[in-house]
Amino acid sequence: MKILINSEFKALIPPLSQEEYNQLEKNILADGCREPLVVFNNTLVDGHNRYEICTKHGLPFSTVKKDFADSLSAKLWMIENQAGRRNLTDGWKYQLMQSKKEILLEVGKVKHAENGGDKIGDKIAELSIVDNAAPKHNTRDTIANELGWSTGKVAMADRVWKDATVEIKEQVLSGEVSIYEAYKAVKSGNTHVSNNSGENEWYTPERFIEAARLTMGQIDLDPASSDTAQKVVQATTYYTKNDNGLDYDWAGNIWLNPPYSSPDTYLFVDKLLESNAHQWIVLTNNSSDTLWFHRLLKMCDSVCFTKGRIAFENGDAVMATRQGQTFFYKGCEKAKFENEFRKYGEICIRSPSKV
Repeated sequence: MKILINSEFKALIPPLSQEEYNQLEKNILADGCREPLVVFNNTLVDGHNRYEICTKHGLPFSTVKKDFADSLSAKLWMIENQAGRRNLTDGWKYQLMQSKKEILLEVGKVKHAENGGDKIGDKIAELSIVDNAAPKHNTRDTIANELGWSTGKVAMADRVWKDATVEIKEQVLSGEVSIYEAYKAVKSGNTHVSNNSGENEWYTPERFIEAARLTMGQIDLDPASSDTAQKVVQATTYYTKNDNGLDYDWAGNIWLNPPYSSPDTYLFVDKLLESNAHQWIVLTNNSSDTLWFHRLLKMCDSVCFTKGRIAFENGDAVMATRQGQTFFYKGCEKAKFENEFRKYGEICIRSPSKV
């Protein structure tokens, strides 16, 4: 049987973290795909990650068919299934509830149309969200009840989903920031949420900068920097936020700690990979779910996955980050990179791609 993938169905499924995906792959490789995939008219409704892993490794799998009245019913089942079996972030819990609400409204419209509806000319009037003949209810109370949240938390999530940037919503979905933190940012007019006290400038501790300098010999360019950071980095050339380093040509030995916000991270990584750099070292968060992270992995020669998290600094203050970090190195001094960075984490050397 040919399995079909419906993009609308797949979008309802919260993505696994890289760690969760790796563990699932390890389990399937060891024990096989023990749980059957669920299909509706040959379209996959449960088991997308298992199907991807089995297809990738040529492993067998079984399927079980589920009968639904229509695709809307299938979507509702998928939402209930995901909500009941996964340890989801608050962002995804709220997102699934919003999807459920929209689907239920669509179901209501379909039923209303099937029963004749309120015709205006040749068109059937849309069913109002508020049915005056129905008992009064509060949608926010209903969502709060179902999620086990306070109505205040639901109200904050409503505001975030209505007014926040795509970046902030992605941070909430990933669990990087809480709904409350995102709400505070939206309320204050911020377009980015920092996981700290609100200070925007945080600097890499000197020992890591020195390790980069000893690896490359010197730092010719720091394209995402500040005057304060240069007291330690001491690059021959550097660009601040006001300069916009993306507007200049990059070359030489480059140290890059890009802005940790989308799309800036993508733009700085793309610029680096297209530059005429002799060597480069990039410091980023462990964001293995992103395309830019995998582009760096593909293009670098060596990588260091830090043990624990780097405490970035600002004077006497430090920022406790919520995830580990990665150093990427590209150049001819792989032995020096390993020698300088192995005390900070596990070193992996990338094998040349085989065509």
